[in-house]
Amino acid sequence: ESFDVSSLVSMVSDNLGVSETQSQGGLASIFDYAKSNLSGTDYTQLAGSLPGLDSLLAYAPDIATDSSSKSSGMSGLLSKASEYSSSLSAINELKQQFEALGLDTDMISSFVSQISTYISDDEDTQALLQSGLGKLTAIL
Repeated sequence: ESFDVSSLVSMVSDNLGVSETQSQGGLASIFDYAKSNLSGTDYTQLAGSLPGLDSLLAYAPDIATDSSSKSSGMSGLLSKASEYSSSLSAINELKQQFEALGLDTDMISSFVSQISTYISDDEDTQALLQSGLGKLTAIL
């Protein structure tokens, strides 16, 4: 059975009650995060098993990393802390991407479990995704 990103987008949209745009953007953000934690070879393998993944990444919201942009006290503190921890920084950015899509950051874990369900039959892809998401699943 082959997977492709457009059917994953539809599945997430249907199951989580979000728009196609939100589904695309949310998935793109998560895969983009995973890509940043995977070696080039591993990412190529992941993208190979999910046709359309590369083009999906273009839908990840562009977060202005301008520190002077209006940030609430809490995310300001998080940004400060994230300067010391790149993994926290990447997770903070993922949360901001979800917020930019009008999605609650609680949805990140729902998106992740949808992706896991979607690729559950493919152990290699599952393992690659888990290693790409790494600390994210521990924090959510």
